[in-house]
Amino acid sequence: MLYFRHVGNVSREEDVLGRIYLLSNHHRDGNRAKSMWLIDQQEELNIFRKMLNEGWYEEFEGWSLYTVNNGNELVGNSKFDPEIRSRRNLKVAMFEDGNKNSKWHGYPADYLNEQDRPSSKVFDMWVNNGIISKSSKRRFQRGKDDIK
Repeated sequence: MLYFRHVGNVSREEDVLGRIYLLSNHHRDGNRAKSMWLIDQQEELNIFRKMLNEGWYEEFEGWSLYTVNNGNELVGNSKFDPEIRSRRNLKVAMFEDGNKNSKWHGYPADYLNEQDRPSSKVFDMWVNNGIISKSSKRRFQRGKDDIK
């Protein structure tokens, strides 16, 4: 079920497997203080749905990957980093129900931010299913590098 509604920066809401997903412009408008999606809104919805189907979530937060031909592709870029005068490429998407009301939103997760890193449960699922390597998991958990 798809319905359109403009509320603040929310451009669209969609019912995805019993949860409302808020497609927000916050992560598409070029704001240097926010991470930015590189994938389109349909792919954003697809990887949210994938997160739910695969069980890659805890109660109010989850993570997903954009996989093309068995490879993990970029979902977005980090907020602008003045040290490198650029944005970093990101491959993990984070989704959260911040108000605990079954209304979720998502954004490209930055491996430098501890709060963006997947839970051990989700990381273990990815490793056990061959989606990422153990070394990639360790690097990401330590904030050293993005998923390979």
